[in-house]
Amino acid sequence: KTGRPAGVPWSVILAKGQTYLGQSPGTNFGANDLTGSLIQSSKPIAVITGHQITSVPTEGSTSADNLLEMIPSVDKWGTQYFDIPMAGKLIAGDFLRVLSAEDGNEITFTGAISGSHNMILGSGQYEDISQQTEAMVLTSTNHKRFIVAMYSYSQGYEGDPGQSDPFLVLFTPREQFEKEMIFRTPTSLRGAFTNYMTFVCQADSISKITINGLPIGTYPQVGATVFPNTNPQMGARRILLAAQPKN
Repeated sequence: KTGRPAGVPWSVILAKGQTYLGQSPGTNFGANDLTGSLIQSSKPIAVITGHQITSVPTEGSTSADNLLEMIPSVDKWGTQYFDIPMAGKLIAGDFLRVLSAEDGNEITFTGAISGSHNMILGSGQYEDISQQTEAMVLTSTNHKRFIVAMYSYSQGYEGDPGQSDPFLVLFTPREQFEKEMIFRTPTSLRGAFTNYMTFVCQADSISKITINGLPIGTYPQVGATVFPNTNPQMGARRILLAAQPKN
């Protein structure tokens, strides 16, 4: 169906395995953003958000891609997030979107260079932070839930030397940090890849991390930081992972 008015809820009934597409018409630049839409379900569902073949930003960019991510349910959102800007993005940095799950959410974003800034968001409201080039902590000072999306700028934006098409990543809140995880990187059979892995944890624990049984110090380090005004002190380290042959 088409022509759903903004702000008016509607319902759909889905059987197991069925999908439903809710899509902006994209006819009015800057006014068709579905960010903040509330989706409620009587049974478990998965929700994938994104944008079909876009550049970041939409004007003045030279590369584009599909941006897709699965959004966790609101009860899995957190109250504190950490950002260490993407490797190679020396000029453009990161584009962040901060979306609140609750009314009256008082959020600070603090960097060691730019200092502390504040925003107050209601449920479903968001604020953007553009060209973020320093390590930063985002915290709800009144302990209300929010989520942070990071967008990679299109390759060459503002003359940035970083090589990557635009993409979307959702940050993991501190409340959802894990001690063990499994991840995979692309093989080199269909082209060369530069794979980065960024670890965020208590600063005094970084040296204890192992990857494939090897200490983190055995991998090439391409970035490290200590996050300001965190207690216990939080830090991050970024390493370079070689593409592994397919077994």
